[in-house]
Amino acid sequence: MISKFIIALLLSIPAGHARQDSKATDILKKVEAKYENYKTMKVVFEQRIENPESDLDQESEGVLYLAGNKYKLITEGQEVISDTKKMYLYFTEENELIIESVDPDENAFTPSDLFSLYKKDFKYAYAGSPVIKGKKMHVILFSPKDPDQYDFHSIKLYINADNYSIEEAELSDNMANKVTYIIKKVEPNVKLSNDFFSFDPSKHKDIIITDNTE
Repeated sequence: MISKFIIALLLSIPAGHARQDSKATDILKKVEAKYENYKTMKVVFEQRIENPESDLDQESEGVLYLAGNKYKLITEGQEVISDTKKMYLYFTEENELIIESVDPDENAFTPSDLFSLYKKDFKYAYAGSPVIKGKKMHVILFSPKDPDQYDFHSIKLYINADNYSIEEAELSDNMANKVTYIIKKVEPNVKLSNDFFSFDPSKHKDIIITDNTE
């Protein structure tokens, strides 16, 4: 399922240093500077999943909340929450919770790293400047330095050339799945409670829990 692809992305991308493309690096540094000024963010997005081999074409909406490396990702049928110590994977229809440890020494990928992806273990290059819906874009293409380590082969970012906001992110895996995230709205510095990035199983009757941290 595509949800496993998204979870694998969150769990498996290590940090490192990418091959530099000077034009792309300059653009990505401006993207990072824009977003690093936000203490928290609420990102409303549209998700599209395509697979031509299986005639799959699905659209849904989601919300991502960020506070540093803490995040809550809500999409149709699931929530992914991390408080930087534990990751909670909750499947709403099944009422099932999986808890995983977050190892700080692994320096794993979090959604906030999308804004500084050029610092990760990827090659990247400038890939054009199309005009989409009247907006000029910078397109940056990322690929893993070691493709044998991953289930996906590319990430493509569409960056607004006027304000350096990320408008779209396109992920393609090795099973012909393409997942496109279209950013609809970004609300910076939203107020979030102290327990927002936690999960309370007691609020879900008859929940099935698999705790891999024990």
